[in-house]
Formats: sequence, C-alpha cells, structure tokens
Amino acid sequence: MEPLDLNYRKNFWNNAAEGNNNNFAEPVVFADPINIDEFAKYIEIDTNILDFGCGYGRITNALYQAGFKNVKGIDIADKMLERGKRAFPHLQNCFYLYDEKHLPFNDNSFGAITAFTVFNTIADDKILTNIIKELKRVLKYPGIIYLYEFMIAPFARDIKRYEDFQTTNPNIPYGTFRHKSGSIMRHFTRDFIENKLLSDFEVLWHDNFKFKSMSGKPAIQNQWIARIKEKSNEKFDANIS
Repeated sequence: MEPLDLNYRKNFWNNAAEGNNNNFAEPVVFADPINIDEFAKYIEIDTNILDFGCGYGRITNALYQAGFKNVKGIDIADKMLERGKRAFPHLQNCFYLYDEKHLPFNDNSFGAITAFTVFNTIADDKILTNIIKELKRVLKYPGIIYLYEFMIAPFARDIKRYEDFQTTNPNIPYGTFRHKSGSIMRHFTRDFIENKLLSDFEVLWHDNFKFKSMSGKPAIQNQWIARIKEKSNEKFDANIS
C-alpha cells in the first residue's frame, strides 16, 4: 500500500490508536486545544455538531462535556473509534466509521463541524476537495466549520523534510513530508486554507500560535471558524482515484 492510500492511512491510525506502530509504543495522545468559548459564540447549545476525523473522540467528548450534547464523531480508523467508546462510554452511540467517499448523514444534518488536524494527514488535493464537498453537503446554511491545522513552518528541520520529499515527489504539494513513523503528512499555507479549502466559507475568526507536534517538536498551528456561504447545486464526486 502507498502512504497516500486510504488503507495505508487507516492502518497507520489503527496502529497508533493501540500503540502498535514502531514510533508509537504507547497509544497516541492528541493535545491540540479547542477554544470552546470562541466556538460557542457562533452556535446554540442544542446545535447538531459533527466532529470530523474525531480519532478517539477527545474533541467530541470536550464538546459533550461543555454542554453540546448533540455531537457525533466520525473517523476512518475503527480502532480509534473503539478506543473512544472505551474511554467515553457515554458516547457509545455517537461514533461513526467513514469510508472517505460518503458521509453517512443526510444533507443539511449539522449546524457545525469541527476538524482538528485532519487535513494535515491528506496530501492529495482531489481527496481534500471531495471531502470538503461532502462536509458542505451535510452542513446546513448558515452553519460553521471550526478548522485546526499545522502550517508550513520556517524551522530548518521542516524545510529540509519538505525539500527532501519534493525531490522524489515533485507532483506532491510543497509542505508535504514523510513523518518518522512512515506516514505522509502535509503542512499548509494560510492562503491554501482560506482560498482553496474554505473558498465557500466566510472566515469569522482566525488565530495562529506555536505549538508542538506529535513528536514534541516546535510547530505552527492555525485555527479558523468560518460560516458557509449560500449553497450551490454542486454535486459530490465519489470517484476518487
């Protein structure tokens, strides 16, 4: 399997969920902070929320504990979801498995979506575009998305691995690199996020700060809250190569 392939990524995160990966001796723990106070400014307490790429449900549970009881989490990795059900038994019926083609929800099902460092694991622009289309399908107007991603960094360590990967993969966007665990990761520019991924959204709030990666190294992260614009009749293309 190729590192860009869905099955490769699914297996990677399943191993990370249980600590079976060579570079994850223990089950991986995520620490990206969510600004619930800011998020709460734009939605009602009874809003239906989708935590996209929820992993083991850390953000899903944080939202639930903050009073947002109508929250669901979805992920490609079944072992991550199983771990979430063990860790947060009150969310047993809140987790769903995703095939990266079609979200198992009706159109306009949610008033808000969260996606925390999800797109950083996807280097293929076509897959990203189709995921955004599906998120827009299930997000009702004028719903919001809370996006949180790692950005292209100026640190020498990052520049070297971007350039090394680009040398052997010239058709893959700059900012992509092979993580020491073997997974392919991608860092973004603010322009790509706002003018590509969020082109059909109005940015309401943006923040940037230095943080640490899964391996504890310095990193730059940005977060956005954006409101979907009036919807078009755009159709989802399930034929992902």
